[in-house]
Amino acid sequence: MKTYFIECLEGTGFGSWSFEDPPTRKQIIEHFDLIRQTEGMEMPKRMLTLRFISSFWNVAITESEG
Repeated sequence: MKTYFIECLEGTGFGSWSFEDPPTRKQIIEHFDLIRQTEGMEMPKRMLTLRFISSFWNVAITESEG
């Protein structure tokens, strides 16, 4: 099962939790779906791909090794 690191490209600590316990693709999408819902964003969940998340929230999502 692939896991990923999330790094904020704006210099905040957002995503640093992923380095201790790298999430799966499904966990990343669920995490950002919760943010989407909390912020009242009206985009459909199906738009939440890793590429979209990276671009929209300005984060780098890279596959962890091992």
